[in-house]
Order: sequence, then structure tokens, then C-alpha cells
Amino acid sequence: MRKLMIFVLGIFLVGCKHSEESSIVINAPISKVWSVLSDLGEHENFTEITSNFSSSLSPSGEATVGAEWILYMGKDYHKSIVTVVESMKRIETKLIETKWSENMTKWSEIMTLNGGSESTEVSWRVDCAFKGAADLVFSPITKGFLKDVIDKKLEGLKGSVEKR
Repeated sequence: MRKLMIFVLGIFLVGCKHSEESSIVINAPISKVWSVLSDLGEHENFTEITSNFSSSLSPSGEATVGAEWILYMGKDYHKSIVTVVESMKRIETKLIETKWSENMTKWSEIMTLNGGSESTEVSWRVDCAFKGAADLVFSPITKGFLKDVIDKKLEGLKGSVEKR
């Protein structure tokens, strides 16, 4: 019992990390998928997480290292910076500020493309962490929530690219 109490106290003080990844095959050449995916400011056009979701990228257009990507949900926001861009291959972002949850200590996204002239596989990974009691509350929910968010983003991306 004592070991369990120490473990729970450790999680409460430090928090835990959560990761989730999913992928989808899109019936389009990699260049077409890249043109939609890399414009992070337009993600609201294919991501239907909630009805009051919007996004922006500064500078606008194709993602560049150092660009700020902001996701809005009503009055709350989640600001990330683009840390890696490998054209036609990968985009990575890292959280720099959030108003979604004061207990969120990490949120990073990695979008990876692999394909050719007829189809493209897109993998999307989210790594996040919460501190303190929030982690104890959200831990069982987080895995399913992250998977759902990523799957919705990928399905929306597929629909947007394939109907172009």
C-alpha cells in the first residue's frame, strides 16, 4: 500500500506523458497532400473537432520553421511553433503557450508523409503531458481522446485532398 501511495504521489507531482499515433492512406500524389497539409492555417477547413474550431499560421501559407500555429476553440487557444519542416516529408510543432488547460505542460505534433505519384500515407503523432491532479483525472481519457482527435484530422485531410 505504501508503494502505491508513493507512486500516486509521484504522478501527482510530476505528471505523465501520453502519446498517440495514427495513419491513413490518401489516394493522391504526395505533392497534392503536402499542399493541403503544410498550410497549417487552413486546417480548420478539414478538421471538425468542434463547431467553434479555427486555426491560423503566421506567416501564412506553407509551414516554415519558426512559424506560429494557433488553434482556437472559442476563447481558448493553443499556440505552437513549427520546429521542423522537411518538404514533402515531415512537419513538427511544439507547444509554446496554451489557454486550453493550465495543467498541460507539453503538446507536440508530428505529421509524416510517405508516398509517390498515386497514393500517400500520412502519419500523425501527438505527444502531450499534464501535471499534477489533472494527469490523474485525464490519464484514462487521454488515450481515447487523442486517438479520436488524430483520426478526425486524418479523415478530414483525406476528404479534403481527394475531393480536390
